[in-house]
Amino acid sequence: MRQMLYYPKIILPVDWMKKTMLYSDKIASIHPMNVSGIIKDKEEEMALANMEYLESEGIYEYIRPEDLDWKIFKNLLKDLQSIMDQDNSLKYARENFRKQHNIYEIFRSKMSEDITRYLFENDLARINKENLNSIIVEGNVGLLYMSLLAQHTTSEKRDYTTSTNKIEYQNILFERSDSLYKDYNLNLVIENLPTPSSTTSLEDIIAFKKERRDELLLFRRYINDWVDKINSNPSNINRYKDDYELHLKDVCKLMGEYKIPIQWSTLEITIPTLATSIAHYVNENNFDIYSPISAISSLGINYVRSKFMKESITNKDPLTYIQYLKQEL
Repeated sequence: MRQMLYYPKIILPVDWMKKTMLYSDKIASIHPMNVSGIIKDKEEEMALANMEYLESEGIYEYIRPEDLDWKIFKNLLKDLQSIMDQDNSLKYARENFRKQHNIYEIFRSKMSEDITRYLFENDLARINKENLNSIIVEGNVGLLYMSLLAQHTTSEKRDYTTSTNKIEYQNILFERSDSLYKDYNLNLVIENLPTPSSTTSLEDIIAFKKERRDELLLFRRYINDWVDKINSNPSNINRYKDDYELHLKDVCKLMGEYKIPIQWSTLEITIPTLATSIAHYVNENNFDIYSPISAISSLGINYVRSKFMKESITNKDPLTYIQYLKQEL
């Protein structure tokens, strides 16, 4: 939680930027040196200006793909080929790309020549006539590639943890790698922490961080420990509800004292997904426990959403305490 690398895009979403910079020391994205044509609208223009400001404050870092070790791209290509060879993935991706149902733009500097060649030879990419510095890739393959690039980048830059702002992006990467199980749960927890509202300026957040640094460091340490306990033994999730509530209230109180307006993320997706993730871990490791979490592991996501929220409130599962606090604080 100390340093967070955003994927899959270059431009950081404002909500993710404000939340993550509050709870970590540094944030980053994979940002090529030549990014002409990157800005699509005024919102992205403002986000880029914010990134430049945070870079001047030592909070944001440009991670240049041009500076990454060539071994990263070699290993990434192996992973990409392995995934595309499974379950007719290559066939379906080609069909989608021919129909232009879903496309994704990737800068050439984020790829090696071997990767670019693989995509072109397998009819998964084409030249971008509007910007020769990038190529157009089949949409799902593009998101998969950027997710893998983030994973392999953090294998070199070990101080960073992969992070994103959408559950579908999390699933693309984390569900394919047991080694990223902790990152997955950590992202889900971060997603449900109180966030400075959209009206809060970056300057106010930075000033708040500096003034209450000690308290925020203690809270961050607690969150890391809490996730470690869940990862080491899922039954621990039923043991720390009161402690978690107290820590969360303390952070909200700090933000209130500093006149930082708070907003919350929606839990209807992230809580069931975390529950399913933990249940999968329980099953894989033969933990003999019964809870609403393990009971719903095989349910579809829509059924999981309603059933988990109903049963967990009945059984006072600790994860729903976050939702209670959204109404109370």
